[in-house]
Amino acid sequence: MGYVEKQFYCKNNFCWYIRSANVDDARELIKYYNFVAGETDYLNFGKDEFNISLEKEEEYIQDIFNDDTSIILVALMDNEIVGSLQLISYLRNRLSQNAELSISVKKQYWNKGIGSSLLEQAIDFARKADLKNIFLGVREDNFKAIRLYQKFGFHICGCRKHFFYINKEYYDEILMQLTLK
Repeated sequence: MGYVEKQFYCKNNFCWYIRSANVDDARELIKYYNFVAGETDYLNFGKDEFNISLEKEEEYIQDIFNDDTSIILVALMDNEIVGSLQLISYLRNRLSQNAELSISVKKQYWNKGIGSSLLEQAIDFARKADLKNIFLGVREDNFKAIRLYQKFGFHICGCRKHFFYINKEYYDEILMQLTLK
C-alpha cells in the first residue's frame, strides 16, 4: 500500500505536514492542480487543463493508494494543499523497478522547503518499495527545480527537444534520473 504517515516540518516560521493523499482529497487536488497550473508555465498542463471528473480522480487516487510502489503525497498548511508529489511506478514487469516523479508547490510557498520535504519523503518511500530508478522531466529553463533535483542526487540523462510549446515558443524537456542504492 502506497502510504506515508503524517510528517511535520517547520522552517522560517512556516509549518506544514506531508501525508499520503486519499480519496477524500480528490476534490481539493483537482482545484489545487488547476490553481498551480495558472501560476506557472513550468508544468506540463495549463490553467483549467486538469479536466478530470471527481469520480475519475477518486478512482485514480485509490488505485495509487493500493499500489505498493506508487504514492501521491500532499503537503498541507492549515489543512490547505500547498504542494503535491506523485511517484508512479511502471506496471510492466520489465519496467517495474522504475518510477516517474512529478511535483508542484503553490508559488507563494516556493523556496520554503516544501519541495525538498516532498522529495525527501518520496525518495524514502521509493527505497522502502525497492525501486531502483526515479525519473522526471523538467523544463530547460526551470533552473531552481533542476538545482533542487541535483541536490537530491538526480542527474541529467537526456533531453526531449521542443517538447513544450508555450506562448508560441518551444522549450526542451530535460530528463533526470536518480538511481537508488
